[in-house]
Amino acid sequence: MKKDFQDRIDEYILGRMTDEEKAQFEAEVNQDESKREQLEFTRNVKSAISSREDKMAKLKMMQRMYDREHQQVAA
Repeated sequence: MKKDFQDRIDEYILGRMTDEEKAQFEAEVNQDESKREQLEFTRNVKSAISSREDKMAKLKMMQRMYDREHQQVAA
């Protein structure tokens, strides 16, 4: 798939398209199975990355809480 189309997928997923651009993009995707698959793949990648970022943020928060508690106990 062309880089141009991936750029458009990114703009669509990030909500950076006008209503008209969005409608045109959705119509294009609905008419082409390979483009639908690429859109779905990109959504899945974005979801996986977001999920990992959330987990990492929670782990960092838990680590800070543990460190504070450990410092209090040691003091």
